[in-house]
Amino acid sequence: MNLKNSKGHVTLRDLARATGLSATAVSRALRGMPDISAETAERIRKTAKEMGYVANQSAVSLRYGRSNIIAVVLPNLTNPFFSIMATKIQLAAQEKGYLVNFLCSHGTPGLDLQMVRRGLSHHTDGFLLFPTDESAESIELLQETHTPFVLLAHDFLPYEADCVAIDDERAAFLSTEHLILSGGKFPAFISASGTSPCFPERKTGFVRACTQYGLSAAADNIHILPELLNLMENREASQAAIAQALQMLIKKNIDSLFVFCDAEAWSIMEVLRLPGFSLHSFQISSIDNIAGNLLYPIPLCSADCGMETIARTGVEILLNRIHGDTSPFRTIHAPVHMICNGSCGCLPA
Repeated sequence: MNLKNSKGHVTLRDLARATGLSATAVSRALRGMPDISAETAERIRKTAKEMGYVANQSAVSLRYGRSNIIAVVLPNLTNPFFSIMATKIQLAAQEKGYLVNFLCSHGTPGLDLQMVRRGLSHHTDGFLLFPTDESAESIELLQETHTPFVLLAHDFLPYEADCVAIDDERAAFLSTEHLILSGGKFPAFISASGTSPCFPERKTGFVRACTQYGLSAAADNIHILPELLNLMENREASQAAIAQALQMLIKKNIDSLFVFCDAEAWSIMEVLRLPGFSLHSFQISSIDNIAGNLLYPIPLCSADCGMETIARTGVEILLNRIHGDTSPFRTIHAPVHMICNGSCGCLPA
């Protein structure tokens, strides 16, 4: 006997006919409702599996007002930090029965907002957003539509929102302090951009560490190298510009580099492999601890910024908001700690 309907897919009514129960009872059993006995629920699930039943998520969305889908808006996936975060978020959401759509703006002006609009058009329950300097309109749209969202990694002042953030100032302090305690006397701070939402706090952490240990933290020890962002598009010209900047630092007797993030630090270390340089030209440290999640061939000392905590806590707060939590907004800073991998000039213990 063919128990499928004329359209060829299995419905709740098909399961009801096959089990001799009502469609309501079948639906409640598949949703794990407690008024259905364990024995009956198991029989229904077994029948559903045998018949190849797949829930119609569009119908579920219309019926209960939720799609069980969240969206994550990222600036890019070429930086390993964001690909690792994406994996951790997906696992955390999956454990709670949610699907995840990843929307990538690629750092293109205006695309961040387009991605949010696209997510809203697909009945997304809520958003996890990694803010950039292009995120103002996206945040305003989410607020106007009363869509739950949580900012990850960094807040975005003056907008008030839930945020699970990296403790940027402390991470920068620990990373700079690590260089100083390893013998660095003339540190510099290098970043590809001075407009990132977390740049001011990382700059403050660098200056605080230098000041605390009696070292110079003058403005000319802070360098913006936009070429670090252009390596994929114009490799030769970008490497030449970075090499020229590093030569200048060597002439100024800079002996240690605190770099904005691991991806940028590895780009600098690649240039240091070119003729005329050495990986030992500078002591180097950074923030992210990508090597704690992925195997990288070039060892790098880095402040672990708590990616697991950021992902899981962000998902938890967002799902609570989706299900009606109206408590005041809060900002949570993930714990940070320093990881030594030897790029400071010292062998790790």
